[in-house]
Amino acid sequence: MADYRENAFPEDDATRGRFPMADGLLDYFPNALAAVAEVSKIGNDKHNPGEPMHHARGKSMDHRNKIMRHLCDAGGVDAGGVRHSAYVAWRALALLQEELEAQEGAPMARAARIAMAEPPATRSKPGAAAQAAKAVASSLCDEVPRPAIMKGMPVTKGEARRMRQMLDEGMTRPEIAKALGRHLRTVHNNTRHAPLRYGKGARREVTAEVREQIRKLVDTGLSDTKIAEALDLSRSSVYYHGRGNRAAE
Repeated sequence: MADYRENAFPEDDATRGRFPMADGLLDYFPNALAAVAEVSKIGNDKHNPGEPMHHARGKSMDHRNKIMRHLCDAGGVDAGGVRHSAYVAWRALALLQEELEAQEGAPMARAARIAMAEPPATRSKPGAAAQAAKAVASSLCDEVPRPAIMKGMPVTKGEARRMRQMLDEGMTRPEIAKALGRHLRTVHNNTRHAPLRYGKGARREVTAEVREQIRKLVDTGLSDTKIAEALDLSRSSVYYHGRGNRAAE
């Protein structure tokens, strides 16, 4: 799969010289950075056992409160012998990296991955189809709460690029909205032309299961537009499988 990430640093020499990574970071804090790397390894073993090292975005994202928690015990170590100050440094770096991506248009970190939660298993009860459909509609169509950092903030070029990249990697728009803390319509507005350019992000296939879900949502009275947004389908697909095709049966 092609990599659409831009370079992490500017291309011109003059600007790139403002960021002396070796002289100003590695040579300043060699042992501290080693301690942060150890925290990354511990976190990967905990959240992604058996997988290559990567930062699973979406898992344990409450950086500010976790910083305060470890600050309370700064100067000491946890049960595993790791310094709480190392956790503070790791959380501060994660907070800053995500802030730069969201507000300054920095490309997503190379080892960052969006962690997709498994969809909850649902089981329809006899005689409760309408109630189940309403519950599905509510969970799919309600606005996703935004983190405080995202409130009132316009979408940057970097964030829009991340949305298109995530779509290309196979995530649906509702999953992207949840992962980035954005409203579903915001994701639609910034990726509306993406399926024409990114093959893997094309709209989902209408399987028998999806067709049944469309019909349940139609029965709740939702508009075709809202159903299309919630299920990441085109409005024509919703009409065909939820209304037109049913009339022909």
